[in-house]
Amino acid sequence: MTIHLTKAHIRQVCLSKRGHLNQQFITQASQKIMDTIQALQVYQMAQHIAWYHPTRGEVDLSRLWQSALSQNKYCYFPTI
Repeated sequence: MTIHLTKAHIRQVCLSKRGHLNQQFITQASQKIMDTIQALQVYQMAQHIAWYHPTRGEVDLSRLWQSALSQNKYCYFPTI
């Protein structure tokens, strides 16, 4: 098995597991992650932050990036 196929398989397994998480778990996990990020000195000092929009059950950091905007931090999102 090539490394590419292994990575593809791992992605597939992770997407499947993430797809079975309930919304309450995702919301609670997202909040814990946002709390942890906000407590980091590197985040507090940052003026430029890269973000992403969550898809397919990913952690939702939208409240954190909205807060970052109100703190005059520059927020960047990838375009595809």
